Amino acid sequence: MANGRKILVIDDDYNFLEYARIVLESEGYQVYTADNGNEGLLAIQKLKPDLVMLDIMISYSFDGLNVTKEICEDPELRKIPLIMVSAIVDKEDMERSAKDKFTYSCFMSKPILPHELVTTIKEFMN
Repeated sequence: MANGRKILVIDDDYNFLEYARIVLESEGYQVYTADNGNEGLLAIQKLKPDLVMLDIMISYSFDGLNVTKEICEDPELRKIPLIMVSAIVDKEDMERSAKDKFTYSCFMSKPILPHELVTTIKEFMN
């Protein structure tokens, strides 16, 4: 089991937040959510989660890439595994546009099947 390790999911899609919460809580994780970049960044700083799942396109003013930039610039936060997710951007686009600018652990395209989500989370929680 996950022994209550903390995961923060940042996404403006309420359905995805609830989906991730249900799937991950069933595996024993403590799941926290934020529905915008500012709230998400504050939650990261306060909670110091064991892992962050972050949607790339959460708002126009402070999107997932901006949150990633803030995380990467903070020596304490940059150690947290970061899984980027998107329903719009595919893996190849993400690798071309962001991997050289930001550090993230992996990218997942939505929709994400429950077993894929759990397997990927477990990879970074060991």
